[in-house]
Amino acid sequence: MNIYFIIALICASIWVPLAINILIDKKLGVLRRLVCGILLTGVYFTSMFVNFSEFAFLWLFPIWGTIVYFGMGRQKYDMLYVPIAYVMVSLCNYVFTWIVSTVGGIGYSESVQEPHIQAMLSIAITFLIVVVSFGMKKLIAWGKALLKTKGSFEMMGLLVWNVVLYTMVYLINGWATRNMNLPDEIANINLLIFLAYTCLAVGTLILAFRVIQTREQKRLKEEERKNLLEYTKQVESMYEDLRAFRHDYVNILATLSGYLEKNDIDGMKQYFIENILPTNEKINQGNYHLQKLSKIKEPAIKGLISSKLIYAYNQGIDVFIDIMDEIEEIFMKTIDLIRILGIYLDNAIEATLLSERKEIKFNVIREANSVIIVLANTFEDQGMSFSEMEKHGISSKGEGRGIGLASVKEILKNYNNVCKQTEKKEGYFIQTLIIEKRR
Repeated sequence: MNIYFIIALICASIWVPLAINILIDKKLGVLRRLVCGILLTGVYFTSMFVNFSEFAFLWLFPIWGTIVYFGMGRQKYDMLYVPIAYVMVSLCNYVFTWIVSTVGGIGYSESVQEPHIQAMLSIAITFLIVVVSFGMKKLIAWGKALLKTKGSFEMMGLLVWNVVLYTMVYLINGWATRNMNLPDEIANINLLIFLAYTCLAVGTLILAFRVIQTREQKRLKEEERKNLLEYTKQVESMYEDLRAFRHDYVNILATLSGYLEKNDIDGMKQYFIENILPTNEKINQGNYHLQKLSKIKEPAIKGLISSKLIYAYNQGIDVFIDIMDEIEEIFMKTIDLIRILGIYLDNAIEATLLSERKEIKFNVIREANSVIIVLANTFEDQGMSFSEMEKHGISSKGEGRGIGLASVKEILKNYNNVCKQTEKKEGYFIQTLIIEKRR
């Protein structure tokens, strides 16, 4: 067997496994990636010796998908990396071959028939695939962030449909180019049409992402408005209660003065216990701690926190809020902080409701170059480690849960100035965000 043909075959066999390994953005060990890569490559080699044509991919894709699923994380959407990698590899192959044909004057038929040319092209295409894969990895990370919105289901359906459609078109195009002996001019025109279709399809996906992003932003603004209305309603209610208390204050003093005039200390003590002490306890209830949230100057953040804590208080949870200083600026995007605090507060409320002693403590501290947010809640310890809690789909709450803390982890990847700390201490589950001022 010709050495150049072997080089070309080896390069072609590692294209898809190499692309998949780059695209999958997970903390997988080197050995695990290597083993999966060898298995993917071995399947390709075996398949090509049995049937060296596009029809081989009819069984290659399911086998590759199975290896990716069981070997790289057991998440069903990871199997999409197989057709995505194939389409990307095919596109790199077509584009580079077209460039060589146009600039170097080497036609498609010549590149296929001459083993040494085919070997050099294969090596060059391998390097191109590595570069494009890293670019695609960033694009996929951007798409994942948008797929976490409520439009993710329909967006995922559109993405799956497009990936399947692209793959079918690439397979048909590859088969036609290889088997119909098309002239180089026809093959080049076919490639240009194909590239135009790819650009149009990618543009459609990006537009769909933007539409969903805009819709999600409108939904968040509406939610912020509702939270602020609820906060305003609660503040107005507290204000009316305090006005009523002020109105009764003179009567309370007059009553106490009557006991003093008679030197009736026992009567005054009884009156204090039955009438004044309950009023004091009411003012110190969780609902009245909300006035401390006025120190947070960002309305959207204040509205979200108040809405969640009002709900917690109404569920019978003792809520304690401590904010000593004015919080005028928090050094991260408001929408990202809202998502994180929403997840933290929802988790805290759920965990607290299952505990015997129901308490939530919310504390914001302003320092010279940072803002520290601390959320502590009572909980029943299930023995789950912090790293397990942050894995996608793993939760102590049951099937289909465990997305929240994984989402927080993904959001914080974009912030070098934010430090997250998690601890269990004295019956409390404590989440701390240290947000430093960007230099």
